[in-house]
Amino acid sequence: MDSTANLLAALRRVRSFPTYTSFMAGHERQRIKRELQKRLLRLRRQRQNQHLSNAVAKRQQSASGFLHTIFH
Repeated sequence: MDSTANLLAALRRVRSFPTYTSFMAGHERQRIKRELQKRLLRLRRQRQNQHLSNAVAKRQQSASGFLHTIFH
């Protein structure tokens, strides 16, 4: 499983490590960088969606509690 810290560290290595250019072609380095960025974005979106669904569930729960109080 990816973690934000691991992905950011890998991106820093690919961007700044000088020997990568000596044994890897430039397009391969860019491909790796894009893949890491996609994985990081996917992880952030999953967390954002989870946070939003939790907020919606809390709102629905409080609304149903309010309606239950009114009608019972």
